[in-house]
Amino acid sequence: DKETVSLKSIIVSYLHRWKLFLAVFLISFIPAILYLTIFPRTYEFMASIQLQEEKESSMASFGLGEAAGLMKSFGIGSGGGSIKIDDEISILTSNRMLRLMIYYLGLHVSYSKPYSLYKMYHDAPLKLTADSATLANLNDKYHFTVSVSPDKIKVKVKSGLDGYNETLTYPSLPATIKLGPNEFRLDYDNDGASLKNFKLKITCSPLSWLAEELGGDIQVEDISTSSNVLELTCSDHSRERGKDMLNTLIYEYNKDVGEFKRIQDSKTMEFVDGRIAKVIDDLNLVELDIQAYKTKNDMTLL
Repeated sequence: DKETVSLKSIIVSYLHRWKLFLAVFLISFIPAILYLTIFPRTYEFMASIQLQEEKESSMASFGLGEAAGLMKSFGIGSGGGSIKIDDEISILTSNRMLRLMIYYLGLHVSYSKPYSLYKMYHDAPLKLTADSATLANLNDKYHFTVSVSPDKIKVKVKSGLDGYNETLTYPSLPATIKLGPNEFRLDYDNDGASLKNFKLKITCSPLSWLAEELGGDIQVEDISTSSNVLELTCSDHSRERGKDMLNTLIYEYNKDVGEFKRIQDSKTMEFVDGRIAKVIDDLNLVELDIQAYKTKNDMTLL
């Protein structure tokens, strides 16, 4: 308790080591500045969707709701009306739904300039495409380094699991790149044909792999326990790509839900039409029996 602290001696001892503090400051400060200036800026995107709950139909009208109830009474279909939020979240973040979004936007093929951290979006001078059979059989990432010059097109292809490490040369574009059972098509895009010399790195990834990666980046959660509104969030370096990802995911989800409802309604109406046709046939048989009874007993309508 009687010990006295001398600030002067502490400051003087620190000043004697000013070189060490300066070195630590530069080592920490310079990488921070480089990170802020070189690394792409990240944007966060948010979107909300409201889940439409199936309304129970009233007894006054015979609609699809009562038809669905009639089907349920015969043990066909399932009852409903309430929304299971967890099920809808699982559908939105499912691998299938993300694959549809990735394929629609072409995100399975990424473009970047050499030594650049930015991935180009809708502004790449080249375009790499693959048919549906190639995308279905793709089980590894394919890395293409394309060097374009006026007299030739040089393409270096690397793939780890499939073991490709080849250099191909083409006189011009478009060009078909055949790698075993897989086939890719390389062509100019945007103003690529007007450029004289440039180099571009292209990566083609399996849809399911990229869907798993995006599954952790796109978050879906309900805003409250008493609401049917889901909030979607994601982060990306491109503002246009981030908005397109959420909009396309919602579009594919709505299309999937609409197609499911259309199939369910079609099955319901098919069932109802079948029941009505059966009732009409039974009534016709009853009518025939009545007519036969009248004829047999010489009954006339007075």
